[in-house]
This record gives sequence, C-alpha cells and structure tokens, in this order.
Amino acid sequence: MGSAVDQNASTSSVRIVIIGLGMVGLSFIEKILEYDTAKKYTITTICEEPFVAYNRVGLTQYFSHRSIDQQLMKPEQW
Repeated sequence: MGSAVDQNASTSSVRIVIIGLGMVGLSFIEKILEYDTAKKYTITTICEEPFVAYNRVGLTQYFSHRSIDQQLMKPEQW
C-alpha cells in the first residue's frame, strides 16, 4: 500500500490517495474516517481488485462456503 496527500489550495479539503485496498489500506481508511470529525479529508482508492477488501488470511475458508459476501471485510457499497 502506498499513499499520497494532495492539499488543494482553493479549498480546505485534503485529498488522500491510497494505492491498494487490502487489509492495511482498509484499516487506514477506517482510522481516517474515525478521527476526521471535521470532514477535512477526501479519500480516493486505486486498486486492481474488483471487490472491496476481503479477508486474505481466511481465504482458504472461502472454499468451504464459496460466498464472496462472507469474505468481504466491509459491505460492497462501502
């Protein structure tokens, strides 16, 4: 996971770009959302996966239930 911060001089918003949406990227986003009470940040993610972060550690369990929804760490609309 990599990240970059771009401060837009014309507004008070700060854009954070997160490369990769695995477990670490998701955790990072959750922390930003938790502490950003002033709604100062705009978050953009870039990743190759067609789904939101999924539990890679428990990936072998997928073969017992074959449910993508059970494997996702957040709902798809998140």
